[in-house]
Amino acid sequence: FTEEEIQIIWQHADDKIAKLLLMYIYSGMRPIELLSIKLENVHLDERYIIGGVKTKAGKDRIIPVADCVMPFYREIYTLAVASKSDTLIPQGYTHKLLITPIKRFCKELGISDHLPHDTRHTFITLASNYGVDRYILKSIVGHTQSKDITADVYTHKTIEQYIEEVNKIPASFR
Repeated sequence: FTEEEIQIIWQHADDKIAKLLLMYIYSGMRPIELLSIKLENVHLDERYIIGGVKTKAGKDRIIPVADCVMPFYREIYTLAVASKSDTLIPQGYTHKLLITPIKRFCKELGISDHLPHDTRHTFITLASNYGVDRYILKSIVGHTQSKDITADVYTHKTIEQYIEEVNKIPASFR
């Protein structure tokens, strides 16, 4: 997604697909990861969630919640609790089921055709463009530090540092 396309999505932030896309764009999660977050791993007061799949570095990682999308997480969390769901997003959704609504939404807004995984590329690109610490970025998206013992074993960052870094990505690109 380009910055212009993200700005258009923000203009439609009352739409549930827009909210979902923005949650993905500002977290770097793989499509399946947001859909599988257990409520017990949602720590909104501390502004992070624990999630991830696929690799050792990717599983059970800290994913900070950017300030700009915190209202969406709070809204969805409240709905999940009220519906007695054990996951943040109701069961039954899969990343493949997101493809059609996202494509339809993009077409309605007149932006490029996108797939759910494009949001992960977008997050990583934006993080790089806006100077997010490389160690923290790799940790957020669940990538290893390339066999760097110093980074992998001896580097410890606080949740506040993760949040500070993710908040470097602006909510508005004007």
